Amino acid sequence: MSTSLTGNEREAIFQTAVLSRQIVRFIKSRPVVTRQDIEKVFTDVPRKKLSGALRSMKYRGAIKIDDQGVCTALLEITPGELADRLWKTARMMRRFTAKSLAKTAEVSPRFASDCCVTWSEHRFIIRIGSDHRDALYKMVSTDLLRPNIARKTRR
Repeated sequence: MSTSLTGNEREAIFQTAVLSRQIVRFIKSRPVVTRQDIEKVFTDVPRKKLSGALRSMKYRGAIKIDDQGVCTALLEITPGELADRLWKTARMMRRFTAKSLAKTAEVSPRFASDCCVTWSEHRFIIRIGSDHRDALYKMVSTDLLRPNIARKTRR
């Protein structure tokens, strides 16, 4: 396997621009994939960034790397799955800050903050004060399922 792809080619083949999803999809597409195989395909990604991505994915439980260096994909996050997890966590907590919600739901603080702002604008949650510097929110929606609305993102 000596094929090296550019970032745009990988994005077209794996149908995603997210490096970790590309790696998982690459691992799932082959019967046996070693770390060296991944390094050969992702040659345009700096070695330090690739190692960090693999380490992070292993820590999160997305992949498993055995003693021989063989990689196995364990899970792949589908679009909307993180927002669903965040919504369920918010419903359980009832009162939360974006930071505490992110920590409990195991998502990035920025993603949680973006969702809180969007949900607040649509009146699914309300701001009831602040916890030091962070906005304190309360869940007011009785919807079991996460509302399907476009989330505002910061650039």
